[in-house]
Amino acid sequence: MLQFLENGIQARAYFTFGGYTTAPVTQATRTMVTASAAVNCTCVPFYYCDEGQVVSDGNGVIDIREGWPCRSVLEVCCRNPRATPTPSMPVTGGPVTSPPGGGSTTVGTAIPGFIPQCGTLNPNGVHARILGFKDSETQFGEYPWQAAILEQKVIGGVWVLKFICGAALIWPSVVVTAAHCVKGKEAGHLIIRVGEWDTQTTNEFLPYQDIWGKEIVIHPQFYSGSLLNDVALVFLKTAAVLAPHVDTICLPEASPQVSYDGTSCWTTGWGKNAFGPAGEYQAILHEVEIPVVSQNICTTLLRNTSLGQKFSFHTSYLCAGGLKGKDSCSGDGGGPLVCPSLADPWRYVLAGVTSWGVGCGSYGVPGVYVDVSKFTTWIQSQVSQRVPTFNPRKVAVEAASSGSSSNSQGMVPNQYV
Repeated sequence: MLQFLENGIQARAYFTFGGYTTAPVTQATRTMVTASAAVNCTCVPFYYCDEGQVVSDGNGVIDIREGWPCRSVLEVCCRNPRATPTPSMPVTGGPVTSPPGGGSTTVGTAIPGFIPQCGTLNPNGVHARILGFKDSETQFGEYPWQAAILEQKVIGGVWVLKFICGAALIWPSVVVTAAHCVKGKEAGHLIIRVGEWDTQTTNEFLPYQDIWGKEIVIHPQFYSGSLLNDVALVFLKTAAVLAPHVDTICLPEASPQVSYDGTSCWTTGWGKNAFGPAGEYQAILHEVEIPVVSQNICTTLLRNTSLGQKFSFHTSYLCAGGLKGKDSCSGDGGGPLVCPSLADPWRYVLAGVTSWGVGCGSYGVPGVYVDVSKFTTWIQSQVSQRVPTFNPRKVAVEAASSGSSSNSQGMVPNQYV
């Protein structure tokens, strides 16, 4: 559902995040037609199936271009599935069933053997690469900083999770989101989910983590009418356990010289794939590659919309998009817009936070994001006041020649908190 604000602005937030009470693993026997013969098999997560028993050869690659007989892209059709799964990594996850104030406790560190590094993209996914996607679906764990802000409510006597907005993990106990997403919310009723990918199943390679909110900090100059300074921080009650599919995004340099104009960047979320009634919310996390648009060009383009010729571009805005059919949309609010770092193009920074737009995906109508570089100093100050062990250097990207090789052998995992 779109939230209509002043001046024709449509904030990108608020819809029900489905699939949290997922069905158990499918165990029904199905018939898969192969080139040779019909084969009886059982749909199970790929790690339940011994090598050689999978009906389609994968070797770490799942290809869904052919007719896929299973309900999840992470299941395989197995002739003789094992009774018990491979033990999963020690990360807290699973659906939340307790009322606000409860929740599991996690330790603010990384799993054994994993070395966290902000801004590290996993373009081939974590543990396997899935082929055959046609609608901009991401790989599992490709954007490890992606988070979802959920609100737990009692409806009909049952605790349910309502999706509020996207967010980005910048520290194991802090996410950045849009202020309009969390304005008026109680931190203790919010759950921050990290490591999520497919909202309709719990069969991912590694489990997600649900962590209770502790405090919401909204920028003091946030104005909800035109969504000026639309940025907020949510501090978590406990810290996330960092893992290949759960890691932080770097912050951009706080400098007036920082500019991503013309840069191809990526926005991610579970929001609608089209504007209006025809649009559908996405089960699997989606990505869209869009260029950053300069302030002058963006102002001209937006003045040609329903905003009118009096529209004034605020310094807290950043524009991106304007390509037909490529845009963030309703439900993507608060989510990240990430760009290659100017210091090291192999790592990414949080250039923007999805804020508002005029429709979705129309040619010549870019979306508007929060320009995070304008708030880097404020973010660092707020986190430093509340997290004594916060180290600004761990959320920054140094030049490739001096600081991008932090995954070299011999280093120990970062102790974030």
